[in-house]
Amino acid sequence: MENKMTTAVLIPSRLLALATGLVLLVSSPVLAQSTGRKVVDPKGPFTKLVGELTQAKDAKMAGNAFVVGAQGCHIVTNFHIAFGKEIDPETGKTIIIDGADIGHKVKFAFDLDSKTGKFKKNMKATVVEFGDYDSDTTTGLVGDLALLRLESCLGKEFAGPELDRPTNPKILPTGKLMTVSTSRNAKNQNEILVEEGCLAEKRTHIGGIMVSRCHAEPGMSGSMILEQGEDQKWRLVGITTTGRKLSDGSRVSFAIHSGVLTKFIDSVIGAESIAISPVADERKPQSEDQTAMTSPVRARTVVR
Repeated sequence: MENKMTTAVLIPSRLLALATGLVLLVSSPVLAQSTGRKVVDPKGPFTKLVGELTQAKDAKMAGNAFVVGAQGCHIVTNFHIAFGKEIDPETGKTIIIDGADIGHKVKFAFDLDSKTGKFKKNMKATVVEFGDYDSDTTTGLVGDLALLRLESCLGKEFAGPELDRPTNPKILPTGKLMTVSTSRNAKNQNEILVEEGCLAEKRTHIGGIMVSRCHAEPGMSGSMILEQGEDQKWRLVGITTTGRKLSDGSRVSFAIHSGVLTKFIDSVIGAESIAISPVADERKPQSEDQTAMTSPVRARTVVR
């Protein structure tokens, strides 16, 4: 889906083509790709946290969501997945449901059975907060967030990943990255796919957005991006929102990174977040002339 970007994007010259068209990574429930990623055990410490999100009724598109919080009560995804109705066949854009607001319910399928390729559990999830999203501007991408409460907490077994808490909001990840997402194979079976070892670009002038060389395939919207720190721990540093195929055939990922994502999660679940000490800032900040990083959340009363 092509989005005409109306806000200037200042990024390294080899990636300037990204400014002219970004593709939201949504898919029909049966058409996701897995190029560049590996099928993994769905019962791993992070893989079990991801699932497929669809509209509760008449699902015509699908995306990713993942569990956050110490008690497994909430999930995070993109705005365009939480409220996306279907893909417009003429424009390729996501059609958002009427009356997108707090209280909207969707279906979260999780706990994948690797033998059957089917999710063993389905649970309704209710939107409790969302970002100020605009698909037609680069700054609007920062608001492509939605946080939902599950109808039942999954417990500590499904405790979400530790959150990255950079002391400088301009810091970009410099360590090894890992993406974790759901997909559908050619047999229409669900899989959990992981790419490990990809890296973020060194700089981007879009406040709150991280560009990486991680593969960004159709169906990956709402998937988690983790970074391995010097202490060897993996922490949540981003959520995939858009992607682009470059002229050399490679794909890059645009993600909302932890400078925004962690604050968004904390704004709702607060003490339920897994508290950790700030990571030592060995990473380099973005340049000072980047777009100011602001809250992606509009003012509203949050129902928890």
